[in-house]
Amino acid sequence: MIALQEFQSGSRAEDWNRKLFAFRDVSFQQTHEFGELERSANTEVRRWLLADGGQTLVMAQGRLRRLPAGGCVLTIRRGPVYQASDDDQTNLKHLRTFLTSLIDETRATNRYWHVNLMMAGERSAATEIALRETGLTRPFFDRAPYLTYVVPIHQEVDRNLKGFDRKWRNQLRRAESLGPEFRWGHDDAMLEAYVALHNAMCRVKQIESYVLSAESLFAMRRHLGDRLRVLIGSHGGEDVCGCVVLVTGTKAFYYYAAANEAGRNGYFSNAMVWRLIQGLRDSQVSELDLSPIDPVQNWGGYHFKKGVGGRAVAYDGEWEVCHPRGLKLPINLALAWRTSRLYR
Repeated sequence: MIALQEFQSGSRAEDWNRKLFAFRDVSFQQTHEFGELERSANTEVRRWLLADGGQTLVMAQGRLRRLPAGGCVLTIRRGPVYQASDDDQTNLKHLRTFLTSLIDETRATNRYWHVNLMMAGERSAATEIALRETGLTRPFFDRAPYLTYVVPIHQEVDRNLKGFDRKWRNQLRRAESLGPEFRWGHDDAMLEAYVALHNAMCRVKQIESYVLSAESLFAMRRHLGDRLRVLIGSHGGEDVCGCVVLVTGTKAFYYYAAANEAGRNGYFSNAMVWRLIQGLRDSQVSELDLSPIDPVQNWGGYHFKKGVGGRAVAYDGEWEVCHPRGLKLPINLALAWRTSRLYR
């Protein structure tokens, strides 16, 4: 019998991740470790499964924040994951069942509520119809980029080299001619080296809201362990570029990246991405998600990523449903204000 069930908090993380990694739309933000990373004094982490006997059909991990007088806000990032089989119609049927059951449960236990999803599946009209059938709608304001480039990592890695556009490949050759050195790791020194590069970049670009603390990366490492990997490039004894990558099964996500002036002038970020692809190939990773792009707000990042030879993907993006309906506007305004403070 197909039924929604809650994954017990005392269950093993390995059990959750083993089920998760069977899905095609698996995401690092749905791993058990990432959920524990986001747990706080004011936020519960809840996990649900839609299962048919021993077979898991849909699963989602979300942050639940309690509000006064019996209300709540539930946020599910890059979920639910629902692509359990190659039959898209069956997958969407199960997604509708999962969402209907979750909304009914939320309605039954809260006087007022808001459910927000940031979906990671590839956008399609059929998926949008399925989401709207459960009562979900788009938010009033775009808050998170939903476009990305996904790069297949080939075992014959020269296929990736041939996939770079000509200008990007020429910049790579120029960088390699300068003999940069790269190192992998996630010890304290590596994390601190990346934070220094990242924050120097933020100061130059005047995006202080993106500044990182070493403690934040230490917390990520504490929860994510070997899933968090750092690559640092240096030239002439100076660190010039770096990136933080999160690995989930056979997928990797380009989470942070930074370069200083020397890194940009020498095109060392091109050499870093090429070294990243080779290293991920050796770890049996077959897909690299270059993370969200925004051709308007971040033209430079967009231009750099599109040269890597990936496939442009539009994710299903952000959806929400609430009760009463009048709650949607004030919550959207509050979230838009918070987002504007972050990205300005």
